[in-house]
Amino acid sequence: MKKFGYYILGILLRVLFFLANHIPDNVIFGVSKHTSALFMRFSRRYRRRISRNLKIAFGNTLDDEKRAKIARSLSENLGLNFAETLISATDKKQHLLDRIQVHGIEHLENALAHGKGVLALSAHLGNFTLIGLKMKAEGYPFHILVKDPRYPAVAEAFHLLQAAQGGNFIYVEPWERALRQILSCLRKNEIVCILADEKKRKTGVLVDFFGHPAPTATGPAVFALRTGAPLVPIFITRSTDGLQHIHIEPQLALNLNGNKTSDIPAVVNTYTKVIEQYIRLYPDQWFWINNRWKKKIRDQALHNA
Repeated sequence: MKKFGYYILGILLRVLFFLANHIPDNVIFGVSKHTSALFMRFSRRYRRRISRNLKIAFGNTLDDEKRAKIARSLSENLGLNFAETLISATDKKQHLLDRIQVHGIEHLENALAHGKGVLALSAHLGNFTLIGLKMKAEGYPFHILVKDPRYPAVAEAFHLLQAAQGGNFIYVEPWERALRQILSCLRKNEIVCILADEKKRKTGVLVDFFGHPAPTATGPAVFALRTGAPLVPIFITRSTDGLQHIHIEPQLALNLNGNKTSDIPAVVNTYTKVIEQYIRLYPDQWFWINNRWKKKIRDQALHNA
């Protein structure tokens, strides 16, 4: 029954992707915002998860009212993100891209000057899918590593969307193919963007995230140590004037001792700290729905809060 539901969702997404080219943008934004708000209002499970994760991250520095305010703003931002994702796959996407400003492009240029490609580090912050589209429009060979939705019907629908967007996507599965593509891009001095804020139960390492150990993906660290490609943090955020801003930070300075057993966790810890700093600046734009910590850690953190 669950698979059938996702099959129907896949069909609905295809219909939405088609209609987006024929519906005014203001209608798309309005419907998306209200739909997101309704979903959050009636989804007690996700409301509780967001509030719980905010409490784990910020402790008693946020009261119930402030957590609820962040959750409401997050809901609105998710609606805007979905609307923009639809529009980015239409003939109207240029207006959307024109409202994205890029800051710190010199840091990317400096990293590319090494000739080893660039590993761009990002997170589930803001409408991160637009980073690759904007950077490609600016003339940069920018690729983003993406993971397919779990259910094939939904994944196929998103493949259609991504093809219409015109971005350069590297699909995580099958991993052997993704690995070859990533290494090929770096050898050609191109940019590969990886979301580095995901929980990895089995292959991740535990690093501090908002004061609590979190199992974190090591991929960017492993690639950097293997290829010598610089790690450059890059994030996108939304401002109240309707503009979006891509922030490119200087390449990360890594303190390495030549021992991968200790170097990998050290690198992961370095880029996780940068991600945390941006989330603290824009708490209503990060995807707090994710279970970023293990259950035992969550329970302990909530007990101590």
